[in-house]
Amino acid sequence: MGNVWIQVLRADAKRIFKDPFMLLVTTYLPIMALAMRWLVPMLSEAVKKQVHLPTYYPMIAMILCFILPHVFGLVLGLQMLGEKDENSLIAISVTPFSFRRYFFFQSAIFSGMGMILLIFSFFAMGLVSIPLWKLLLLTPVFGLNAPLGTLVLASVARNQVEGFAVMKGSGFLFLAPMLSFFVPQHWDLLLGIFPYFWPIKGVYLAVSGGSTLYFLATLAIGIVMQIVLIKFLYDRFVRTVY
Repeated sequence: MGNVWIQVLRADAKRIFKDPFMLLVTTYLPIMALAMRWLVPMLSEAVKKQVHLPTYYPMIAMILCFILPHVFGLVLGLQMLGEKDENSLIAISVTPFSFRRYFFFQSAIFSGMGMILLIFSFFAMGLVSIPLWKLLLLTPVFGLNAPLGTLVLASVARNQVEGFAVMKGSGFLFLAPMLSFFVPQHWDLLLGIFPYFWPIKGVYLAVSGGSTLYFLATLAIGIVMQIVLIKFLYDRFVRTVY
């Protein structure tokens, strides 16, 4: 079984490094985050008479850092759709490896890569200060965005062509909850129907120094909500495979 895990890892690495689109998707955000370390303060200084840009630093961190597990999930979703088109997933399901193991192993790998790059990008950008213990709690909650993003894409789209269209629209699931930054306190909870709202709310509380209990509660709700949706969408995706 150990050799199978290694073969899957090698296949993933080859697929990402050989595909220019996948390579771009998985590298451009960390590179942008590193560039923003110098560009954003320069821009902030240039426009300080018109707008107080540091107010929007948490949103910039969201777009360039905390969205990374979701992006990796979309990449895996496209990969799964391609494998479904080739009937590879059906072939995997009749092996001792099983489709369930394959899916959750792949999800763990892509989620792990997303979380590692999230932390790297956050510190590389250096625009927002979050206590380390809170960042370490936030990261795995955002890590669940990877399998959730994978399943949103793979369970809705029927093939890779449709997958690209769904991928473009799926950004709404992450960006819509960011409206909470502009909504009066407590009214923002109306956005709680979006599963990504709760970890995003956690970032807001971590940055603003909000209640620790409230911070932990948002993470707990985010974990439960995402796990429930992952289970529902996984069952839906399995039905489309067979």
